[in-house]
Amino acid sequence: MNTMLDKMQEKLSPIAMKVGNQKFLVALRDSFVGTMPVIMTGSIALLLNAFLVDLPQQFHLESITKTFQWLVDINNLVFKGSIPIVSLLFIYCLGVNIAKIYKVDTVSAGLVSLASFVISIGSTVTKSFPLANVGDVKLDQILQGIDNLAFDGKNLMVTIGNVIPGNHINARGYFTAMMIGFLASIIFCKVMKKNWVIKLPDSVPPAIAKPFTSIIPGFMAMYIVAILTYVFHLLSNDLLIDWVYKVLQTPLLGLSQSFFAVILMIFLNKLFWFFGLHGGNVLAPIMEGLFGVAMLANLDAFQKGEPIPYIWT
Repeated sequence: MNTMLDKMQEKLSPIAMKVGNQKFLVALRDSFVGTMPVIMTGSIALLLNAFLVDLPQQFHLESITKTFQWLVDINNLVFKGSIPIVSLLFIYCLGVNIAKIYKVDTVSAGLVSLASFVISIGSTVTKSFPLANVGDVKLDQILQGIDNLAFDGKNLMVTIGNVIPGNHINARGYFTAMMIGFLASIIFCKVMKKNWVIKLPDSVPPAIAKPFTSIIPGFMAMYIVAILTYVFHLLSNDLLIDWVYKVLQTPLLGLSQSFFAVILMIFLNKLFWFFGLHGGNVLAPIMEGLFGVAMLANLDAFQKGEPIPYIWT
């Protein structure tokens, strides 16, 4: 028995160590952890509103909600700055952590990754109004900032441009943020390491010279992402983020909700611990990349009053 366990440990330990110490997986794990202060604050705000709004409604005690409406409004503001923009928070952290691997300017790498992600997402929002109800809606609210009007059967389709769609920067955009974050930040770091930078005289203070060294790497990273985004949309007539959500994120999250997947994650976690390895750290990129995203999607759906989409988080 001991011989068999020793052989299993001999085979599995190197694999687990390589996975746990893989620099990009570590950067991914640390990026998830880096968003935790903001996510936890937003979760607390959501929990407080559940006690102040949802619970009183169950017992017909709406007076409690009215009394603490000021706190409900404050909690809504806090929530708005947390989970609904979690993809923006994550991709900045990812850029910073990848820059730490290459030992280059972390702030610039984070900003370039964030800007590249915004480049890859949509810039319009389309809303449908049933024509029977259009008379009940103020026309000035419908027409303000409109780029396009269209009729779809009995609905009026209104498109507003020059905006950032909320469903592109919440948990729905996580997988695209991972892809764009790795691409943009690695390009930025590689160009920095090749020393393709603007060099100012030594007489220029470092605080001024340092940002200039990031201009060319940032330029190349952002333009490469922009070109790829443009070509993808040209060929597929679809946004990259929408395609990733439909083809990759939704099936993978659905797979994570199966009984087999949950049992497998629990088994692997305990197995690594059995051999003296930190199962949570080894599996963190997978756990956070799937179950963490599902948890954030649940929180966002709860805030909007929609059905909770995922059971296992």
